[in-house]
Amino acid sequence: MIVTSNTTPLNYLILTGLVDILPRLFDEVLIPAAVFTELQREETPETVREWIGNRPAWLQVKPVHLPGALSIRLHPGERDAILLAKQEGVGLIIIDESRGRRAARQEQLQVVGTLGVVYEASKKGFCDLDEAFDRLRKTSFHATESLYQYFLELKQKPRH
Repeated sequence: MIVTSNTTPLNYLILTGLVDILPRLFDEVLIPAAVFTELQREETPETVREWIGNRPAWLQVKPVHLPGALSIRLHPGERDAILLAKQEGVGLIIIDESRGRRAARQEQLQVVGTLGVVYEASKKGFCDLDEAFDRLRKTSFHATESLYQYFLELKQKPRH
């Protein structure tokens, strides 16, 4: 499966040392040039800038050729990640910001956030959910405690 990502999920997965779950969950991760640029900004943590400067083969930077109009006004990385997903026929996008998630859904894309990706990775045994969430909490990642609890409780439910 191929997925498109916005800046924030990549940033925090890199900062927490969890970015290697992405190629275990997805065959390829596509990002637009705007996301690539955002990950290289001077104010971006050095660890992230170094990682993106030596990005792995499973992370592909693709140009966006679709017109840039969406019904919701977004930052360039969010907008272009949504447009890239549409352009490439990728049905799933990793995006955290609520406006971006809403815009992606309006464009008929499936949406997953950083916590959802980590949860899916933990279900497959690629990481420990509690430890991963602890790492995220130690960064500036924004999620409500109730959202963390939702995934932790979901982990506890028996599978049929």
